[in-house]
Amino acid sequence: MPRPRVTAHIGNMVNKSESSELARDFAGVLVDPISRGELHLRDGALASGDGVRTFRPGTDGYFDFTIGDQFYDMESTSEEYAGEQQESWRRFYEAYLKPWVDRESAQRVLEVGCGMGLGIRFLRDDGIEAYGIDIPCLARFWARAGNDPAHFINCDGARMPFPDGYFDAVYTLGTIEHIGTKAGHYTLKDDYWDTRVAFAKEMLRVTKKTGRLLVTCPNKSFPIDIHHEPTDAATPPGKMKWRRHIFDTYGMTLHWPFGKYHLFSYSELKGLFCEFNQAASIEPLPLKDYFAFKRTGSLGMLRRLKNVITRYIETMPAALRKSPLNPFLVVEVRK
Repeated sequence: MPRPRVTAHIGNMVNKSESSELARDFAGVLVDPISRGELHLRDGALASGDGVRTFRPGTDGYFDFTIGDQFYDMESTSEEYAGEQQESWRRFYEAYLKPWVDRESAQRVLEVGCGMGLGIRFLRDDGIEAYGIDIPCLARFWARAGNDPAHFINCDGARMPFPDGYFDAVYTLGTIEHIGTKAGHYTLKDDYWDTRVAFAKEMLRVTKKTGRLLVTCPNKSFPIDIHHEPTDAATPPGKMKWRRHIFDTYGMTLHWPFGKYHLFSYSELKGLFCEFNQAASIEPLPLKDYFAFKRTGSLGMLRRLKNVITRYIETMPAALRKSPLNPFLVVEVRK
């Protein structure tokens, strides 16, 4: 069962009365993330039909549907990264995400692993019914930004409280490579593949029959990663010192382009969604306008090669998008 959470005042955003009203609204829409059955009002909270599970707002005022304790010790966003998102998200939204949503007139959209939630806020400003989910540590950032508790929910991406086929479009950006890892970062758990299969299955479940998913991550088949450091809290001390040195010097992580590693290749993404979860299709999309290139300009070699990297990625022929010559995968999955 989820840990007990206590409703608190958050400025003028959420109080006990507002929390009860939010629970009433959610009761008619959301479902139990385990049984997928109806949720029932109970003292300002939501209870599963069998009464075993009770869900209520956390200390920052956002409903918490997280199952189990493993997510409460994870920190997925630093203050520094939160600041980077603030700087780059508007440009990315206008240049890439909004055109993708508008291309098929999606009216109800979900972001899985929404971070600060800026994409959801921008979509809602443009009249889209949009929702964001992430693990409990993000709630404090949402509260600080004044994100609407009716559209932001804490939960596990493999166990979401939404009905089947609820969304026209679902997207997850730079999140899927962290699924099935220790501490939510890079070191893979023994059962990582099963966890990833469940994650992909759940995203497809909440997408309507004619809907689509946008999934992005660095390409494992490309041996250079500028988005992740080479070590994390689960890495044994002293291991991979040479990779750490290269990252600190040049801002890039070198890795084997095959074998067990937290990133995905195109063929692995295709296997995850189409072979294991029966999605209808998967197709790599152009990378033009996807990046703010914040991370290519920070250190030595990458700063000097920024223009070359940008031109290469944005003019990449379609034939190379599935190949080891593509450093970053942006794919559209059809249910």
